[in-house]
Amino acid sequence: MLDYSKQYVETVANDELGNIAMEKNYSWVRDANWPNSVNNKILDCLHAENKKCEEFFSPLQGEVDSLFAELKARIKEDDSTVPVKVDDYYYYSYIKSGQDYWTHARKHESLSAQEEILLDENLEAVGKDFFHTGDVEASKNHNLLAYSVDLDGSERYQIFIKDIQSNKLLDNNVKDAFGSIVWHINNQGFFYIPTGENWRAKKVFYHVIGTPQSDDILIYEEKDQTFSVNIGLSSSERYMFITTKSGNNSETWYLDLENPNAKLTVILPRKRDHLYHVTHHGNYFYILTNDKGKNYRLVRAETQSPTENWKEIIEHNHDVYLMDVTAYKNHIVVEKKILGLTQIQIIRPLRKLASGSRVEGAHGTEDRSVLNIHEDLSTGATSQPAAEVEFPERSIEVASEWSKEIHFKDEVYDAYHIFTTFDSPAVRYQYSSLVQPRSIMEYEFTTSKSTQLKIQEIPSGYDTKEYQTKRVWAISNDGVKVPISILYRKDLFTQDGSNPLYLYGYGSYGIAIPPSFRTTALSLVNRGFVFAIAHIRGGDDLGYDWYESAKFLTKKRTFEDFIACAKSLIEHKYTSKGQIAICGGSAGGMLMGYCANNAPELYKAIIMHVPFIDVLETMLDETLPLTPLEFEEWGNPKDPAYYDYIKSYSPFDNITAQSYPNIFITSGLNDPRVGYWEPTKFALKVRDYKKDNNLLLLKTNMDAGHQGKSGRYDSLKEVAEEYIFILKTFGKL
Repeated sequence: MLDYSKQYVETVANDELGNIAMEKNYSWVRDANWPNSVNNKILDCLHAENKKCEEFFSPLQGEVDSLFAELKARIKEDDSTVPVKVDDYYYYSYIKSGQDYWTHARKHESLSAQEEILLDENLEAVGKDFFHTGDVEASKNHNLLAYSVDLDGSERYQIFIKDIQSNKLLDNNVKDAFGSIVWHINNQGFFYIPTGENWRAKKVFYHVIGTPQSDDILIYEEKDQTFSVNIGLSSSERYMFITTKSGNNSETWYLDLENPNAKLTVILPRKRDHLYHVTHHGNYFYILTNDKGKNYRLVRAETQSPTENWKEIIEHNHDVYLMDVTAYKNHIVVEKKILGLTQIQIIRPLRKLASGSRVEGAHGTEDRSVLNIHEDLSTGATSQPAAEVEFPERSIEVASEWSKEIHFKDEVYDAYHIFTTFDSPAVRYQYSSLVQPRSIMEYEFTTSKSTQLKIQEIPSGYDTKEYQTKRVWAISNDGVKVPISILYRKDLFTQDGSNPLYLYGYGSYGIAIPPSFRTTALSLVNRGFVFAIAHIRGGDDLGYDWYESAKFLTKKRTFEDFIACAKSLIEHKYTSKGQIAICGGSAGGMLMGYCANNAPELYKAIIMHVPFIDVLETMLDETLPLTPLEFEEWGNPKDPAYYDYIKSYSPFDNITAQSYPNIFITSGLNDPRVGYWEPTKFALKVRDYKKDNNLLLLKTNMDAGHQGKSGRYDSLKEVAEEYIFILKTFGKL
C-alpha cells in the first residue's frame, strides 16, 4: 500500500553519486506560510540563487542593454488600439513612449471629439513594483467604469468603480477576486468570482455598488472540487452566462438580465465527456457541442427550452475543428481549424419552413437542406418570401442560405476573430504569420469587402522578403506526423546543419501555440538561428483529438513528439545535435524538464519559465489551488496506476546522475499556479546530481507571479536576458 502522506525524500545509491550525500530532502524550500513567505532560510536561498544570476549577467550587462535596445526599437512606443464604437461612444486605448502601461479613453459621437480619459494605468502604477489590470469595463449606460487590479502577481484582484464624469471613486469594496467583471444592464452592480482562500473559482457573486462585500448576493456555487467557474456576457448583452468546467465536462447556466425576476437556469445539465459553448441571439441559443464528435458541431436551440429540439446548423466533421461561435445581428461567425490552420466562416442562418411545405427557389422547386431564403434573426421573418406548395410527407429544416469563408494566403499563419459589438456590420479579425506582422482587418458582412484597419509597425525596419516561413512535419515514435512551424532569414540559412536552432513547445490543456509574428524572434533569427514551434500533441493544434491523445496515461506522447521534432530538424539539416536551445513555460516547463532528463545530448541550452516540474508531489497535495482541477488533465495519483505513470515522467522525480545542458529557470514568489518551490527544488537537485560544468541559473522574481514582470519594458528586459544566456552558451558573444 502506498503511503501518500509521507514527505518526499529522495534516496540514491552511494555508487551512483560518489561524494554526494546519500539522502537529500528538498521539501524544506516550500514555506508553510505561503503565499505570505517569511521564512528567512528560504528567502536567503532564493536571494543566493538570484545572486548567481547577477554574477553571470553582470559582466554581460552591456550586451543585455544592447539587446534590450534592439528589442525595444522594434516596438512602436506610441501605439493605440483600433477604436470600437459602442452606442454613441468610440472606445480605445493607447500607450506612449517611455510608458509601461496603457491609458483607456473614449470619444463621444466622433473620433474628432474631445477625449475622455477613463483610466490611466501609468498613474495607478506609480510607486508599485507590480501592476496588472484584469477587466476594464464601462457600464451599459456609459456612466461608470469598473476595473480590476492585481498588485503583486498573485492574481488576486481588487475591483474599483468610478464615476466617469467626475472621475471620483465610488467603490473599492470587492477584494480577492479573479479579474473578470460582468456588468448588470441595470447599471447598479456587477457579477464577479472571488478567489477564496485556495484561489479557486467556485462561486459567483453579485455586488451592488457602494455596499460592503459582505452583503454581496451569492448567484452560483460549484460544489464539485474538480470544476471551476467562469462568467461572461452574451454578445447580445441580454444574458449573463456562468460556465463551469472540468476537463472533458462542462455546464452552462444563464440569467436573463432583462427580467428582474429571472432565475438562473441551466442550458444542458452536465454529463460525462460532454463539452459545449453557447452564444445567444433572439429566440435562440447557438451551441457548439461535442455530443456527436470531438471536433464539435453547431446546433440551434430555443431559449425557452434549450434542452429540446436541437437543430443542426453545421454537422460534425472529423477534419474540421470548430473552435468558437459568435452571434451578430444577422450573422453567425464560426472560427474553425483545418489541419491546424484557422478559417473564419460567416453564416446567414435561415428559418424552418412550415410542415408540409415545398419551396419555389431561385433555381426552381427545391426540398434540400440549403435554400435561397433569407431569415431575419431578430424576428424570424422571411425577407424574400418564396412560393410554397403542398408537400405533406415532410418538413424542411433550412440550415443556411449561404456561407462565406475568409481565406488566408500563407503556408502557415495565425488568425482569430475579435468581437466588437452585436450590431456591427463587419467582423473584425487579426492575422499574422511568422514573417507577416499583425494586421487588424474588417470584413463587411453584406459586401464581402475587406479593409485593413491597422498593421503592426516595426520602427527599426523590417522587410518580410528577407525571411522565410514554412511548415514541416516530424514523425513521432508511434508513427504520427507532427507539424513544425519554422522561420529563418534567407541569407543566413544554409540547411547543412550548421545553423543553431531555437525550438519552442507547450503541449498541454488543449492550448495551441500559434505561428504568429514575434518581433523578439528576429533577434535570434538575425543572428543565424532557425526559430521553430513544435505543434505537439497535448495542445489542440490539429483538433480536439490531438489534445486528448496526450493526457492521462498517454501524456508521454507530448514529450516524445517534441523530441521527435528536434531529431527531425537535425535529420533535415535545419540544425545539428547539441546546437538547439529549447524553451517552454508552465506546463511547457514540464516538457523542458523531461527533455533535460531524457534527451540532454540534443540540446545546448534549456529555458524553463515558471515550470510545473514537481508534478507528482503537487498532484498529491489537494490543498494547492489547482490540484483538484488538474485531476482531469494528469489523473489522480491516489490511483496507483496514475501514481506510477506520473512518477515515471515527473521531471523532479527523474533527475539522474548525468550531464545536463545549460539551464536557465525563472519563477515568481507570488505565483498561484506553479509554486516557486517547484523550480527551486528542481534547480537544487539538478545541481547536486549533474556531472558537468554547464550553467544552471535560477532567477526568482520576488515581487511577481506566473506572468513575470508587469511592465512592457521589464518584460523585454527578461527576454533580453534569456537571449543573452542562449547566445553566451552558444559562443555567439
